[in-house]
Amino acid sequence: SIEMNKLSEEIGCTGSVWKGPNNYYGDGTLTTARDLAIIAKELYSHPLFRSIIEADTYTIPATNKSDPRELWQDNRMKYKANTDFYNPLHIGGKVGYSELGGGCFLSFAENKGMTVACIVMGCKPSEELYSSTSKLYDKVFNQYTRVYPLRGYTFDVDIEESVIIDNYFDRVEHSLPYYYVNEDLAINVDAGYDPADIKLNPVMYTKPAGSK
Repeated sequence: SIEMNKLSEEIGCTGSVWKGPNNYYGDGTLTTARDLAIIAKELYSHPLFRSIIEADTYTIPATNKSDPRELWQDNRMKYKANTDFYNPLHIGGKVGYSELGGGCFLSFAENKGMTVACIVMGCKPSEELYSSTSKLYDKVFNQYTRVYPLRGYTFDVDIEESVIIDNYFDRVEHSLPYYYVNEDLAINVDAGYDPADIKLNPVMYTKPAGSK
């Protein structure tokens, strides 16, 4: 639990107390929807985690004591046959339950290039976690759109006069480095907002004394 609390603080959680790696380690474990969203973001950066939650089923190979066994996700939003809760935008997630908090659900969804983490807590009856999650998906994807403001952007500067290149070229026999932008940088804006209204204002640092 010491390591759990340390890591939790390092990634930005402010309202969580962990008594162990899960909620079966005694009373006193506390968390918030905001903290779970931060944790979800960290988890989704790991390809192995994504492959696990995205899978509908997994087959455990045969062993010397058992035939192959097929496991299914305990997540009703994953299966098209479940017309009550299936959502095509849903990627995967983890269902939970506690006597105090009711039904809880940490999940992910993707639409038009935007991936979101969604947290619902305190759902009673617990089936409400699916309908509440779908409502939140709809709200986010209808209210916001993702834009890439740096795609196609070029610097309007004389690179020969650049401080960076001056310092670099003075000391190293090298070809000139060049400016570039991260065209994959994305921001979420209100739906209907004109991306052309986003103003870009590059700031070039002035040359320091002594060319340091």
